[in-house]
Amino acid sequence: MKKTAALILLCAALLFAQSRAASPAFTPTVGAPELHLAGDNLTDILRTLYNYAQTGQYEREINQVVRPARDWIDTRTARATPNEKLAAIFDIDETAVSNLPNLLACGFCSSGARAKLFEDERLPAIPQVLDLYRLAKSKGVAVIFITGRTEPSRSVTTGDLIAAGYTDWEDLLMRPSGNSEPARTFKAGVRQTVERKGYKIILNIGDQMSDLIGGYAERTYKLPDPFYFVE
Repeated sequence: MKKTAALILLCAALLFAQSRAASPAFTPTVGAPELHLAGDNLTDILRTLYNYAQTGQYEREINQVVRPARDWIDTRTARATPNEKLAAIFDIDETAVSNLPNLLACGFCSSGARAKLFEDERLPAIPQVLDLYRLAKSKGVAVIFITGRTEPSRSVTTGDLIAAGYTDWEDLLMRPSGNSEPARTFKAGVRQTVERKGYKIILNIGDQMSDLIGGYAERTYKLPDPFYFVE
């Protein structure tokens, strides 16, 4: 039992470290909650997550990421050439829509557990990202969703997006059934395919570093997410 608890704490500490990681090539996440492994237990970790999510810090950090992304869309579209096909890439979970209400309700349970507990519930939009989406579209930028959700969940995913206020996107690119590539590899390959179709990806926004690394975007923006990690 002690070994299991220690493993949970170690994984949580690594998760928080990952959520804080930043490279000069990326817009960093600012100030995700800090944990000190010594003396922490699972209750302390969960309390830290609840406080981070519910005291306004999470909301403030989303604003700090989305604000420069809006500025970049304004700047980049203003100097676009007539023959450029501009595109913006949006992740879905914890980017376009939020699982946070369900995560809070189930004590930050797994995605499989949430699927069973909240089977018929639609996910709300992250409002700042929905505004960014609408700005991009108003500027003539084609918005493309790239998600690690698999093809069998296309109808559910489409329903989530429409219910949250996302409409008239250019494409929704999902992981094929049986594809087991790490997200960082899968998503970079999909972005490359988008560029081969003639698009110039001016912006890529997501909550995981695996949404962003691998190139094929002029600017990348990482939203805060200390709640889970996707490789």
